[in-house]
Amino acid sequence: GDYGGYYSSTFTFDNVAPQSGITFPLDSSFQTLTAGPITGNAIDNVQLSTDSLNIKDNTVGGTNACFLPNGSGFTNNCALAWFPAQGNACTGVKNCAWSFNLGSPLLLTRNHQYIVTSSATDAALPANVQIARSSAAFVYDIGIPTATFTVPGNGGYLNQYVTSIGGVATDDNSGVAS
Repeated sequence: GDYGGYYSSTFTFDNVAPQSGITFPLDSSFQTLTAGPITGNAIDNVQLSTDSLNIKDNTVGGTNACFLPNGSGFTNNCALAWFPAQGNACTGVKNCAWSFNLGSPLLLTRNHQYIVTSSATDAALPANVQIARSSAAFVYDIGIPTATFTVPGNGGYLNQYVTSIGGVATDDNSGVAS
């Protein structure tokens, strides 16, 4: 006898690359990173697999100035120094919020510029990888601004003729906002 059967399979054709973005730190900002971890979002039209990060010490520059969370600091080959973001798992969902905490103590160097790059990968076989990666640059600024009064001078007084105060405020890197 003939025991043929009927089989069916359902699949989703996915040729659309996922997207990811960085929400903190803001691009071109000055940060102490005391406000929290590096954060962002990833989205895909069908299903995400992972969101990967690359963090480069742009002040040092070169090909071996990228971070890996294995304790080796910013000494890794930037082409290979991609690692999965933490926080909410991006696996099996259409969108997710991710984060990465650099740990304590921070391995950042004062007044260095860092570039954080994010790249999402979806769950298609073969996987679609984000084409235009998202990045944000920031300067690690832990310098304390200073202010000096110039009018009235040290030990001086205000009177009816000298009615205003003046001074100079400086910061070694980011400038003084107010």
